[in-house]
This record gives sequence, structure tokens and C-alpha cells, in this order.
Amino acid sequence: AMDKYVRVYSGGELVKGPNGVEFGNLPEEGIWFETAPTFSDLIDAVHKKLGWQSETQSIRAQGRMNVGGGAHRHFIMVPINDDMSWSSYVKAVFNGTEWNCLEIFVQAETRSSEEANSSEPALMAFEPAGVQNARPQYPEQGSCPIPSVVTISPNHHSRLQKPRKSTRTCANNGGWV
Repeated sequence: AMDKYVRVYSGGELVKGPNGVEFGNLPEEGIWFETAPTFSDLIDAVHKKLGWQSETQSIRAQGRMNVGGGAHRHFIMVPINDDMSWSSYVKAVFNGTEWNCLEIFVQAETRSSEEANSSEPALMAFEPAGVQNARPQYPEQGSCPIPSVVTISPNHHSRLQKPRKSTRTCANNGGWV
């Protein structure tokens, strides 16, 4: 019967606590379903319950899941964006843990009429354009090419190189002392 009841949290930020993700003081709504809901049933019910407009607002949903063992509870958030991820989440909650409660955190994302079909391609098209526009600007601004190289290269790559150099320096200094 508990697979027909979903606790829905919205309207704020998630909190990290000693047991992982917590909802803090977020407003909570409980939604009962006649049968175990599909992903689209869930999203439709959330729109109605929270008074969000499906035409203008898309819902980003995450499920809270206990990944701790035994008496130790540790909660993480998992993205739920289609029937496959929703059914996997439901199975994991009821088959994998003693915490048998479906809890989701939802955020409304306003979409323009142009983005109504799908906002993802618009975002993907925008990001590379931003990178391409950034490249010619840096060489024009300064005479030193090094900052533009650092800016264009991925951050994690440049971070990985720096500790290696400093480690060698420390080892060399240690050898001299």
C-alpha cells in the first residue's frame, strides 16, 4: 500500500545532515494514488497538488533513498526524470532498505513557449557558443598568453598538474635538507 503514497517536498533547499540529505523545514504534501503511480501520474499529481501549471512549468524531481546499512541510515538524492528512473527508485526503496517511504523533492522550472518541447537542446546549444565566444576575447585583452590557456583548459586538468609540481618541489627540498 505504501507504493501508492508519495511524500512531496518543495519550495526551498535540501540540507546535508549527519545522515546525509535531509528535508529540513521544507513544506511537505502527501499524495495518495489509487494504484502505484507511473512517472507521468506522479508529475501530473504534483502539478495539481502544488498548483503549478504544466504548460509553463516543468518539474525537476529527485527521490530520497537510504543507502545506509542496518540501523545506520544515510540518505542520498537520485534524479527521477522518466518511467525507468521512477520504477528503479520505487524498487530500490521497497526492496533494498527498511526505509519504505517514497519521498521526492521537486522544483518547478519555468519554461518559455519556445522551450516547451524540450529545454535540453537549447542549453546544450548555448554552452558551446559561450566557450567559442570566450576564446577570441582572451588573446585580445592581454599580452600574456598563459591566462587564456589556463582558462580554456579544463579546471580539473590544471589542478592535477599543479600538485605534481609542488610534490616534486617538496621532495627535492626534502632531499636537500
